[in-house]
Amino acid sequence: MTKIMAHRGASGLYPENTILAFEKAAEMGADAIETDVHLSKDGKLVICHDESVLRTTGFDGLVCEMTYSELSKLDAGFLKGHPGQRLPLLEDLLRIAAENDMGVNIELKNNVFAYAGMEEKVIAALYDYGLEKRCILSSFNHRSMHRAKEIDPKIPVGLLYSCDLYEAQQYAKSCGADALHPQYGSVNAGMVQRAQEAGVAVNVWTVNTCKVIDDMLFAGVDNIITNYPDLVRERMR
Repeated sequence: MTKIMAHRGASGLYPENTILAFEKAAEMGADAIETDVHLSKDGKLVICHDESVLRTTGFDGLVCEMTYSELSKLDAGFLKGHPGQRLPLLEDLLRIAAENDMGVNIELKNNVFAYAGMEEKVIAALYDYGLEKRCILSSFNHRSMHRAKEIDPKIPVGLLYSCDLYEAQQYAKSCGADALHPQYGSVNAGMVQRAQEAGVAVNVWTVNTCKVIDDMLFAGVDNIITNYPDLVRERMR
């Protein structure tokens, strides 16, 4: 049964990666929430997609060069007309997920800045909130995912990519990964079948139109990562 991961929360309708977007995703019946994590200057796990906060807050600065006290004063809600939303910490999302019996897909944004120790911090936070069995870590930095498996083999990891990987399931197994996280354009039923037969899940991003939703459901992917969890739920009925 395909499940729904809300991409940065219900980001199609609400400001991405905010408490509001996460709460709305829960209301829409998403099975899990996908989000993005950086480390602030003072070592806090801050939720933000870009390395810079400019696009989402209007302030020109890098997450890694600001303390969380500074970051928390920014308004992350102006893009979709919901001002007053702050940049959350990972623990804020984990609390919402735990309270709503949801899973989490945490993308470690460490493919530009290395963020030493990020894997350990994220894994520790998952255990703090009892989400170690309802989670998956993901990254475009596949070495990071290999490190995460070395730190804790029980934590599932997925490999993000946007190309057409040859024998993707074999590559995933060679990295010790539990899942492939491809852009939807490289996904078809045959690819999904080969991966699943090898014990590798396929969680596809970012699926936002009826046609692509239907195509991914037909292909039998494990998770659809979408900005519109309500639309996917509707197509599944």
